[in-house]
Amino acid sequence: MVLGGGCYEFEAVAPYLPFVEGLREWVAAQGEAALREQLGAAAPELARLIPEIEARLGPLPSNPSLPLDEERLRLFDNLARFLQSLGSAHGLLIFLDDLHWPTRAC
Repeated sequence: MVLGGGCYEFEAVAPYLPFVEGLREWVAAQGEAALREQLGAAAPELARLIPEIEARLGPLPSNPSLPLDEERLRLFDNLARFLQSLGSAHGLLIFLDDLHWPTRAC
């Protein structure tokens, strides 16, 4: 599986845009059952980055609020676990292009 995303020089860039682009493409390609199964417990956290997840699966339970640094760590942990799970069967290539353009946002 290949996920791709990038940052672009003259565009306003949302945080984590390269990951969001790749995951949006993946979400769009999944059926609802496969989406629910693959995302598992990570769905509520990843839906914070990719609102299309909740649009496809319906309202998701939210996790308890944490201090900002811990929220970020929880998001990173859920994303890392999801990508590890996604690549466990057949491998995963993540291609992130032009990350040097908006270094503050990406």
